[in-house]
Amino acid sequence: VSLRPLNNGFPDAEGYISYELRYDITQELNPPRRNQVLTAARFVSNAKLAEAVGIRVYGADNNRTISR
Repeated sequence: VSLRPLNNGFPDAEGYISYELRYDITQELNPPRRNQVLTAARFVSNAKLAEAVGIRVYGADNNRTISR
């Protein structure tokens, strides 16, 4: 699992830094598990956070936005 930065990790026109949650499907679990918790993290510098209104994470089935 990883967070891929959108817009090269810079804030978009609305001021949000956006990431896409990615899952490497080449790593198959045996047996497959549908309802598991996946955790991903990414370092964001204080300089980038100072320019941003918030952070958005886009997933396949849901999105999360955190604003200050």
